[in-house]
Amino acid sequence: MKRSLFLLLSVALFAACTKDVEENLAANAETQAAYSKIVGQPSADAMKGMVVLRVDELVADRIEAGMTRSGGTRSGIESLDSRLDQVGVENFHRVFPVDDRFEADHRAAGLHQWYYVTFDREDDLMAAARTLSLDENIVSVSFDRKLKHYGREAEMIPVGDVTRAEAEMPYNDPLLSLQWHYNNDGTVSKISTAGADVNAFNAWKIFSADENSPEIIVAVVDEPVQATHPDLKDNMWVNPDPEEVAKGLVHGANFVVIENKDDWWDINNDAYVEPLSWELTNLFINGSSRGYQYMDHGTHVAGTIAAVNNNGIGVAGVAGGNSGKGGNVKIMSCQIYRPIEQSTETESSEICTARALVWAADRGAAVANNSWGYDATSWDEAYFKKTTICAGIDYFIDYNKSTVLGGKGIVVFASGNSGDVNFGKHEIWPAAYSRVLAVSAIGPNFAPAYYADYGPWVDISTPGGNPRCSNGTDSSVPYNSWGNYGDGCVLSTIIDPATANTKRQPKNPRTESYAWSCGTSMACPHAAGVAALGLAYAAQIGKTFTLDQYKSLLLASTYSLKSYLPSAYKVTDMGAGGLDALKLLSGIAGYPALTIAVDSEMQSVDLAPVVGGAANRTCSVEIPAEAKTRLGITSNITTAPSGQWNVTCTKAGAALIYVSTKESVGSTNLRQPVLLISKAEVASNGGWL
Repeated sequence: MKRSLFLLLSVALFAACTKDVEENLAANAETQAAYSKIVGQPSADAMKGMVVLRVDELVADRIEAGMTRSGGTRSGIESLDSRLDQVGVENFHRVFPVDDRFEADHRAAGLHQWYYVTFDREDDLMAAARTLSLDENIVSVSFDRKLKHYGREAEMIPVGDVTRAEAEMPYNDPLLSLQWHYNNDGTVSKISTAGADVNAFNAWKIFSADENSPEIIVAVVDEPVQATHPDLKDNMWVNPDPEEVAKGLVHGANFVVIENKDDWWDINNDAYVEPLSWELTNLFINGSSRGYQYMDHGTHVAGTIAAVNNNGIGVAGVAGGNSGKGGNVKIMSCQIYRPIEQSTETESSEICTARALVWAADRGAAVANNSWGYDATSWDEAYFKKTTICAGIDYFIDYNKSTVLGGKGIVVFASGNSGDVNFGKHEIWPAAYSRVLAVSAIGPNFAPAYYADYGPWVDISTPGGNPRCSNGTDSSVPYNSWGNYGDGCVLSTIIDPATANTKRQPKNPRTESYAWSCGTSMACPHAAGVAALGLAYAAQIGKTFTLDQYKSLLLASTYSLKSYLPSAYKVTDMGAGGLDALKLLSGIAGYPALTIAVDSEMQSVDLAPVVGGAANRTCSVEIPAEAKTRLGITSNITTAPSGQWNVTCTKAGAALIYVSTKESVGSTNLRQPVLLISKAEVASNGGWL
């Protein structure tokens, strides 16, 4: 009997223990499932005292029904409010504030599901994230991270210090001859190679985005662009909304709202944007002295995109027009950086930047230039899609109010400046996101810039500058009369001291408003400027493209970098190759192309592929001086009996020539623009590949 009782008790105790274990296992599994909602770890770049929540769509509707639009500290959902109380909530707000004009699109994109929570800045971020993840209404918990821009130190130059004759220039901007990145003839610096550029001079002969062309807006998501700069003011976007203009949002907006010097949460959803603040400079301490430093990065980027061309001052922009009065590619400044007290640095955050992208898309910016990103991480695409930045990027692409791409937008990102550290082993985000155009940098000799991040996730390459020598790895820096970084860097606009209304005394007062800089930050606006130039041209001639078609055309409008890559690089590491603006415009126009080999010997070229049966007649070939220089055409043969043209091309590149028939065809005088492309290696079919 006792034995039986003992067995019964043992079974009962075992059953009880098993139940406890099962409950503990179930609780642990439930906890782990909740913790899996947390996106990444709160690394050093995470903003203190803040986490970002994405709630279920039905839950978002319940929250909005139970709280005022301006937000507060309560969600109106009992279980979630209990969790908010546990973390000591100070503010609970929508990441993307309500705007009735665009709310339907915001909701369609799921932007109303994003909220941020602020609490004591000394509290443990992961502990707060875990507490909130336990609520069943939460889909994900992430951290608001700081961003860094990808520009290197700018070096001022003495204005007027030029080397190439101004008579050779297409415009009268006095510093244009120093902008090798538009037209590199190989003489502009000690390390330059002819053709290492975006071929802007030749592209401008087709189209220059003058003031009579359709308006294309480029959002510069960056430090503020100085809208009063003499070389930028005529190409700044002007807000058509009188109510926003009355609030000071004339040429863009500042998304970094600072409550006080210690706390910069932009918690007032009714005024989450402020006027641009380029006069606000960085305070820093240098020894015992104290002073201020200009925030030049956004203004430098903007000048490459659309500094005013042919106005007799300063530099030119890729899409700056040709009249001297500005063109119709306009710069919208979306300020996402603030200066940091007692530092030479600036900082931004995901929330500010995601809001900026949405704001720009809602106001018709067709292109977004982003010369910034995160430090190298081990993220993947699935991880990135859980961030507010990704939500902002997707909205810009899919819900764009510009009509030039059928309601779609192009997002361009710099690939990053840690290539000399990572050696291509890391993807850099957001540039690695599959939906954006990732831009790496080359120097004035075609070689990858020593600092540029690269890899199979890069889409395209453009000049970003490289002050190191020809192999891209030599640490010596050549000098000339332009300044320390003049040899090999990108020249553009910086804050102009005469028109910036700076209230503080800079530590190093300046007299110039132009400077050299290098970085994938400088490469990115070349791609954005060329993309905008092409969109304006397409709109003017009535050509329409889908987003995928236009991105494909951009990638096809490139030249090979294969022969310039160091041995450590794969051919895919720099994307499709170097971007060529002439190829893009020619592709948009539908000009036929002839591809020939680079060869010091005379070669015979059949003109039938570009003029058809008219090649049976005697043709004449018009070779502009620019084409001769760019392609190294040394022969002066301009007659092609039976359509066979004899020519010598000693340089790789692309240029426009014109093929005509000696006599009219019927009553028509045939004169066909032709894109002549010379390559070191040509496919057997004579085509692009």
